[in-house]
This record gives sequence, C-alpha cells and structure tokens, in this order.
Amino acid sequence: MNRDSRRNLCVSIVFFTIICTLFAGTLMEMYFQQDKYLKMYSSYLTEGTGQLAKTKAVLVTGYKTFSDINKNVFPKNIFIDLYGLTQRVTGNRCVYETGEVKEVVKLDGGSITFIMKQQKDLTKKAEHIQAFNKQLQQMGIDLLYVQYPFKINKFDKGLPAGVEDYSNENADEILAQLNGLGVATFDLRDEIAKEFPAYDSLFLKTDHHWKPETGLWAAKKIAENLNESFAFQIDTAQLDKSRFVETIYKNQFLGSMGKRVGRYYAGLDDFSLLLPSYQTDMSNFVTCAAGGTFVKQGSFEQTFIFSENLSIIDYFTMNTFITYSGGDYPLSVCKNNLIAGKKILVLRDSYSCVVTPFLSLAACNELHIIDPRLYKDSITGYIKDINPDIVLMLYNPGALKEKCFFEF
Repeated sequence: MNRDSRRNLCVSIVFFTIICTLFAGTLMEMYFQQDKYLKMYSSYLTEGTGQLAKTKAVLVTGYKTFSDINKNVFPKNIFIDLYGLTQRVTGNRCVYETGEVKEVVKLDGGSITFIMKQQKDLTKKAEHIQAFNKQLQQMGIDLLYVQYPFKINKFDKGLPAGVEDYSNENADEILAQLNGLGVATFDLRDEIAKEFPAYDSLFLKTDHHWKPETGLWAAKKIAENLNESFAFQIDTAQLDKSRFVETIYKNQFLGSMGKRVGRYYAGLDDFSLLLPSYQTDMSNFVTCAAGGTFVKQGSFEQTFIFSENLSIIDYFTMNTFITYSGGDYPLSVCKNNLIAGKKILVLRDSYSCVVTPFLSLAACNELHIIDPRLYKDSITGYIKDINPDIVLMLYNPGALKEKCFFEF
C-alpha cells in the first residue's frame, strides 16, 4: 500500500469513527428521553387499543421523532458553542440569518436581540382596539394600553451598520393611532428615558426579555398610572425594590437567542430572584393550554415562583425566565387575600411573566390574566362574566406583528 493509499485509509477511518460516535451519541440522547417518546405515543393513541391504532401511533411517533432528530444530535450544543465563539472572534454582529431575517444581532453594548420589520396593518389593529374600548365603555369598564419597550433603545438603537429595526417605529405608530381614536395609553419607554441612562442594563443579555427587577419597576409604574388616571388607591410603596430581598444567581441563564449561538458569543446572564420582605397570602388558579388546571397558594414565593426553573443549570433546555409565573398560560386568576380593592383584567405577552406577579402584590384583590395567543374563548365574553374595573393591554412591540393580540 503506497503512502497516498494509507493516508486516504486513515482519513476514512477517522471520518467513519466520527460518524459512528455522533450516531451512537445521538441514540443515547434519544434513549435518555424515552419517557418523552412514550408520552408522545400515548397522546397519538386516540383511536382505541386495537392493532391498527397502535400501528398508526407508532408510525406518527416515529415520524415526529425523526423530524426532530436535529434537536438530539450529539454533541449539538458543543457545535453551537464553537460556532458562536467563531462568530465572536471574527467580529460578526449578524448571526443566524434566515433569508432577509436577522434572528441574532449583537448591539453596541454586547447584548443580542432579533429585529422587527415594519408593520403595515397597525391602523386596522388600532381600530380593533377602539371598537373593543367602546364595548368596555358600554359596560362601565376602563381600558389602558400600556406600551412595553423592546430591547432596542428608541433613542439610540446601537445596531450594526446596514441593519434596520422598526420595533419602536411600530410602537410609535400604534400609540399615535390609539391616541387619535381616544384610547388611553401609557408609554413605558418614555418613563425609562427619564430614569435609566443605561438602557441595556434593563434587559437580559442573551434573551429578548427584560430582567425581573425591570418587571418590578414596570409594575410600580403601571400602579402609579392607575392611581393618577383611574382613581385607584394602590399602595405603590409595596413595590419599592427596597421592600424586596434579592438573590442573584450568577451565570445562570442562556436566553432564547443565546441558545442559537451558544455560551461564548455574548456570555451568560445573571438572574435575580426578588421576594417581598413583608407578609403575603395569595393564590393563583392556572388554566393550561392542554386544558388542565392547577392551583398554587400561600406566600408570594409559593404562589408565583417556579423554582424548578432556577434550581438546575441546563443552559440549552432550561428557561430560567419563567421562574416567575411558570410560563405562558391561557388564563390565570390571582387573588391577594391581604388587600381589598378593585378587579383588573390583563391581556399580556411573555414580558409580563415578571410583571403580573408583582402587580398582584399591590394593585388589586383579583388579577385575571389572559394570554391571547393561547386563550381560545371569547375575551369579551370572559370580561362580561367577571366585570373588572379596568382592562390593561400590556404589550411589547413584538406583539404588534401578531393578529391574535387584537382579536377580542
């Protein structure tokens, strides 16, 4: 065997070994998740226990499993980390592009985000809110549209050259439309500009969401607006950060965009657990997307903190952000047993995971929370049933691209 033949053989052996290792590792990853596949099989077994039904369930489960096999490729997460590290070393600030959509963009401050296109249908969405507002007025119920910020600063975008984002322009447009139609609005971006010169510090570096401490600040600002504009009598001092015990978990979280580019592109996030230092007695009745329900009650921590999302560091599968509220649910009904007061209904997006728990501490006796992405019944029908004092629409600019947030 000549030298070239030996070299080719060695390369072939190394390549074959790598392929076998990846294949074996992927099978092991799938083996350790066998409970998930058994549950999947059971969910597809809907037509009885006969052989035909079992065969159909096996085929559908198999198809679904192999369709998602890229999620189990071994060692996928190491590849993602190496890819992100390479992008960081080469100074690439636009990563993970799909066609014209830049899904991970690094801002001047080093944090990462996605960008938004200009929305063309905001007039129609504003008109839907106006019609909704008129319905509420006929029932004697107020409406307040609260504009959450986006991770890109309205006054200093910090984007790479040539990259355009329209999140703030979209928010400005919807607010202008609503103000012209007589709908009450409250722009938290203006409040941020007054109080926080370091805009980036309000958001998680590797995720599009804001930090829990920013959610607490937002809850207090909303409560103050309810006092000033809607004659509420909320003790907003209960939402002072000084009234909370803060525990910081260092390098705990890799956000949704961080998971796309790994741990070394923008680093890891610290995560704050904020618990009130005063006595609390609350309950939270939650309806799940699959139709089940559960109840949590007791202290603020027992009611709103899902510690399983914080107790384990698993960067690529764990969502630490939903330590508060537990995630996105169609409907939650929160009760504060220690205060009397008005009843509030909130229409929310995912930013509110770290807002509504704090709002429920001080704002009202009952806080009804609907996520329009998941709630399939009539929102106006539910409002008629519970008769709240006010409806709050708490949306970040990302919600403006979704029709479901404006169908009531």
